[in-house]
Amino acid sequence: MPMAHALPEVPRTPFTAEALRKLILAAAIGVLLFPAPAYAEDENPQPAPAATLVPLPVEEVAPSTYDGPAIEGYKSVLSGKLLRDVVLGPDDGPVLVRGVLVVPPECTLGLKPGAVLHLAPDRAAKPEPGGHDPSKSGALWVLGRLLADGLTGERERGARILAKDADSAALYFYGEKESEIRGATIEKTGIVQRGGEVRWLGVTFKDAPHYALVSGAALLVQDTFAGCGGLFATYDGGPWSLVLTRCRFERGAEGLVLGANPGAERLLVERNAFESMRGPCLRAAPVDAKRRVEWLVGENWYGSAQPERVDASIVDGRSDAALRARINTRPPAEDAYADCGAEVSPAEVAQAWKALAPAWERLRKAHAKAKEPVKTAVVPAK
Repeated sequence: MPMAHALPEVPRTPFTAEALRKLILAAAIGVLLFPAPAYAEDENPQPAPAATLVPLPVEEVAPSTYDGPAIEGYKSVLSGKLLRDVVLGPDDGPVLVRGVLVVPPECTLGLKPGAVLHLAPDRAAKPEPGGHDPSKSGALWVLGRLLADGLTGERERGARILAKDADSAALYFYGEKESEIRGATIEKTGIVQRGGEVRWLGVTFKDAPHYALVSGAALLVQDTFAGCGGLFATYDGGPWSLVLTRCRFERGAEGLVLGANPGAERLLVERNAFESMRGPCLRAAPVDAKRRVEWLVGENWYGSAQPERVDASIVDGRSDAALRARINTRPPAEDAYADCGAEVSPAEVAQAWKALAPAWERLRKAHAKAKEPVKTAVVPAK
């Protein structure tokens, strides 16, 4: 039976200009995953054990500053805070982010096709308790915008962001701006989104430990998650909205894990392919276990056409009554999709995005409305 989830409450900390000048906000997430055994066709598959979601602590961490000598193999070393818009291309060679790099609200970091960004620890940095430790892994903090392009005829020349000299790195979206990443590769880099709007088009995620959608709007179209920890929309850190379509999850410890339900207007999950998964394709992890929650999910391919294997890949209240939650899915696809993931042509990615644009605009409007403060009627005194 799946283990119970104890989901943390994620506090909100507003950004101010003064706080940004002095300190940067850091967060860390750990996802301890228990892989499910491989199923043989003649075995009776059982639901995989649940993921244990670790709190997202919020601490203030001073940014590191690199003022040392040049580092062999790198033309540029970035650390601290950008003071202006920066665009990196293939001619810049691999660029090293040492410790922490902050993209402030007024700035944009652009990555052209062929740009490579290595996120590496700053061994001399002083770690802050409870937050991101720059002495152990590099981190890119996006309070402004991240624009990366790679949808060219040479897909292998798409921009790359990857961990260096560490098991994993971190990519944080903590602002209210819009970012768009197209045709890029994100490798060994965990992602936390807490606000703003992030669009991922034709992106390949390799060995990413997690994508934690705490709040904000996320759009994922024609992406591939290879050997990743999972997409967790389980933290009640503010209004969140999600579009997940035509994506491929392969060899993942988890697929999509859902907590609170934002409603049909702000949640679209359909035409995704889950293949050779080590854990569940869909999992319910309700934030409030006292309330019954139900999600509406469209058609997907769950790695098999056998009903018992499909049922075992979806973990909700039907397999664990304590969850008090149900993922209401349309009938699964009868055959594997041939056009999911980032391996399709740039033209196919563009076509999928164009077809989805009207639905995305409706979702954005619903998301903006959800962010508006609740208006309380004022009763005039008699």
